[in-house]
Amino acid sequence: MRRKRLKHAVFTLCHMFCGWRLMNSYKQIAELGSGTLAIDVVSGRCSFDGEDIPSLTIADELQCWFASDMAANHIQTDKIVSATLTASLNLGVVNKGRRVKSQYYFSNGKHLNSPEIVQCKIECRGKIVTDETDYESAYSDIAEWPVDFAMAQ
Repeated sequence: MRRKRLKHAVFTLCHMFCGWRLMNSYKQIAELGSGTLAIDVVSGRCSFDGEDIPSLTIADELQCWFASDMAANHIQTDKIVSATLTASLNLGVVNKGRRVKSQYYFSNGKHLNSPEIVQCKIECRGKIVTDETDYESAYSDIAEWPVDFAMAQ
């Protein structure tokens, strides 16, 4: 196995989850609420607080990137026992004056200037298990979006 590449992959999975690609899953996350989301990166299957749920858009993004990265780096996927990402999500609604991120959101070409912002605190942990060893990474971040943005998707 290529140790450095797998360390990079698990690091990247955590950062991808907390990055801009999560935007396509804001509505799904808002509907789920606070709790623990688990994603099997190899299959794309998801669970929330231990219950199976339909796959989230972000899970598909992670699955596609991971498969592509493994192929591009000639890493045999049959040697990967599992690749998982677990995200503890703590959602709340705050006044836009309490935002910690500065970002603009648009829907149908119009700027959304909602007085209320969904604030999602994320504690993300990734783990890739091979037949030789485990690779782990963690990352924390905050995602924010206007309340009406998730509903416009």
